[in-house]
Amino acid sequence: MADLSRTFEEAYSSKITPLKKRYIAQKGEYLRYSRQAETTEDTVRRQNLSSIAESALPTFKATGETLLAEVRSLLSYTLTNLSEWTLNVAQAESEMLTRSAAAYEQPSKQAEAAQNLPST
Repeated sequence: MADLSRTFEEAYSSKITPLKKRYIAQKGEYLRYSRQAETTEDTVRRQNLSSIAESALPTFKATGETLLAEVRSLLSYTLTNLSEWTLNVAQAESEMLTRSAAAYEQPSKQAEAAQNLPST
C-alpha cells in the first residue's frame, strides 16, 4: 500500500502539479486579455486584446486536455492497483477464516463424539 501511495504522490507531483500550474497560468492569461478586451473603450485596442485572447485559447485548452488525460491515467492506475490490493486483503482474510474454522472444527467433532459415547 505504501508503494501505491508513493507512486501516486510521485506521479502527481511530477506530472499533474506542473500541468495544473501551467493550465492555471495559461487560462489566467486568456481571461486577463478577454476581460481587458471587454472593458476597453478603444475599438482598435479591443480588437488587439481579443486577438491575443483568441490566440491563447487553444493553448490553454490543449493543456487542459493533457491535464485531464494525465489525471484519468493516474486515477485508472491507482484504482486498479487499489482494487487488486483490496481483493488480496479480502482473499487473505477469507483464507484466515477458513483455517480458523478448520482449527475449531476438529475439536468440535471430538466433543460431539465424546458426548455420544455410551456411559459406563
